[in-house]
Amino acid sequence: MPPIDDVLVLGGGIVGAAVALHCAERGLAVRVLDRAERGGASTARSMGYVDVLGPCPPAYLRARREAVAETAAWLGEEGRTAAGWQACGSLNPEAGRDAVPVLLAGGVRAEWWSAARVAEEEPAFHAPGPGAVHLPDDACLDPVRYLALTRAAARRAGVRWERREAAGVARAAGGAWSAAGHVARRVVVAAGVWSGALLPGLALGPDRGTVLEVAGPAAPLLRRYTPSLRALPDGRVWIGGSHEPGRGEIDEASAAAEERAGRLLAAALRELPALAGAVRRRLWVGIRPMPADGLPLAGPWRGAPGLFVCVTHSGVTMAQWLGRRMAGLLCGDPVPELAPFRPDR
Repeated sequence: MPPIDDVLVLGGGIVGAAVALHCAERGLAVRVLDRAERGGASTARSMGYVDVLGPCPPAYLRARREAVAETAAWLGEEGRTAAGWQACGSLNPEAGRDAVPVLLAGGVRAEWWSAARVAEEEPAFHAPGPGAVHLPDDACLDPVRYLALTRAAARRAGVRWERREAAGVARAAGGAWSAAGHVARRVVVAAGVWSGALLPGLALGPDRGTVLEVAGPAAPLLRRYTPSLRALPDGRVWIGGSHEPGRGEIDEASAAAEERAGRLLAAALRELPALAGAVRRRLWVGIRPMPADGLPLAGPWRGAPGLFVCVTHSGVTMAQWLGRRMAGLLCGDPVPELAPFRPDR
């Protein structure tokens, strides 16, 4: 029989890496099984936003607000530099003025900017409506570098990492669990969109997003990002914000992806006309794991002591917050903050 780990984490994207890290820092023997090299379908293919998102249920809004601060604190000054952290704030023209009191009630700094104020602050940006919600504490980073930093910290804490895909989870002797030839006292399924294949009945589906990178002017066109536009310091612009619920194919080389990229660019030109003539650099497609109600799935799996789930969209934002609290849960701590996100809710 192989050695028994304290915790086996299935999935090594940013959420699985953060769960493993914080469990190891609590003194647990942790192993990660990861099917992909660079964050699979989601982390490495994201826009890299670390944000509060906008109006949402109070417990989730509070969690996201705390998650932004905890991510910055976990990285520290040196880590933020290494991760390409931009403390730039965001503009959300998709949220109306009535979103501001909701955000303020949740402890989030927010204010309404009229279209005139937006034009004054972001001259290149043409707000598509009467204005936008300004969230000054939102940030963004390079998701691949952030994942590498989290994985490196996990390895330093003693986490063992294997490139191996688990086909399922099964009971082992003595109340333990087994997966892909390994045995552990506790298993955390954190495999993103593939988690549903490991735990049939998990209320989770794919949500495909497409991102187009273009080379803009040498100076960034935007100081803040929007849900669909992120200007990088070197002038590149990422154009995203697309959602295709139920679509789980990564089809970057397809005609359909090219068509979506064309729609993204057309929409971006309406909001950022200075992109006219910008040189296209690359296109990528990611698959968000989208719970049925849009909230994280984090906690014990029903009727299976020792088996846990930790899956969410917005993993770049939520990973450190979830990882720390999941580690507490696995160590037997009371973690009331996770109650609203139980998989059996």
